[in-house]
Amino acid sequence: MSNQALISALARLLTSPGRLPSTAFSSEERSAIAEFSRHKGGLRLVMIARNASYAITNRSALEAHLADLDPAALASCRAAGASPEAGASPDSPAETAGVLLKGPFYLLLKSISPSASWQDATRTLNVAQIEQNAGVAALALKTHDSWHTAEPLWLVASQARFEHTEWLPATARGTLAYYPPQYSALVRQWLAFTARAPLLEHYTDPPT
Repeated sequence: MSNQALISALARLLTSPGRLPSTAFSSEERSAIAEFSRHKGGLRLVMIARNASYAITNRSALEAHLADLDPAALASCRAAGASPEAGASPDSPAETAGVLLKGPFYLLLKSISPSASWQDATRTLNVAQIEQNAGVAALALKTHDSWHTAEPLWLVASQARFEHTEWLPATARGTLAYYPPQYSALVRQWLAFTARAPLLEHYTDPPT
């Protein structure tokens, strides 16, 4: 695995909203990031139809690894405003003015119960089945779409809550969904447009 290819790929991911299509990387970068994801974690390959993307699941772990490889590259990422330390707050004027409200945006999904599924007017997404085939499921959303689920939705803006699910009650059912904090205003619009689930549990903080 080429360190330079991995540095370039990690830097590109860390200066993204949290997800990039595989076509955004060179073939050498794709090889490097695929090997990294298998052995180190912190990101996942997401398949939507036939389109492959890489999604960040643990930004702090990726930043720590990039710091070990090339501290200057991490400093450049932070200067670009992608990391939580340097970036705008979730309700910053830039976001509410529409910079991040164009959609589609993505929810990463985990099935809490085997029957967890999502429907819109013409499609059904079985979360557990997609997890089995691709490792993680994702929904491409727009604020005025009709995606909904018949089971509870546990919605989190914390990667720690998405990765480590011990905080969920033993009786929890439905879907666990993660969105990056910079999409908070867009998520609120999406939730307000129509009923998305019979029960919504929404957490923006990490587990205690």
